[in-house]
Amino acid sequence: MNYEHFTNASQDLINKSATLANQLRNPVLLTIHTLAAGLENEFCLSFFNVLEIPLIELKKIVENDLRSLITASPGHQLAVDQSLQGFLKNCQKEATDMGDHFISLEHFLIGWASTLHYKKKEDLPDLVLIDGGKG
Repeated sequence: MNYEHFTNASQDLINKSATLANQLRNPVLLTIHTLAAGLENEFCLSFFNVLEIPLIELKKIVENDLRSLITASPGHQLAVDQSLQGFLKNCQKEATDMGDHFISLEHFLIGWASTLHYKKKEDLPDLVLIDGGKG
């Protein structure tokens, strides 16, 4: 994937995702790391709020999923998972389909929307990340 096709904000989100994975000593960068970084991004949070996504519950689920990931010894080299590569390709496809030349945070939001599932706001136990957020 050519990262030159990402906006500065998207590149920043990926960098924050990688920083988080390194801080948690996760050997592999996953889509869940990008979502965790998005939950700290004001632009992304504004969309989650408009869509009435239960942020407190979503953050708990993401944190639990991150805690369940394997860890590596300090100084490990971070690898990019195939599922994250697939996620980024889907973001690129969304951008292309929308006539955009660059992958922006909007395309990440669309990508996350395809991996999040909940029935209704009142039914929070059904808020789950498909594939445990790892895919």
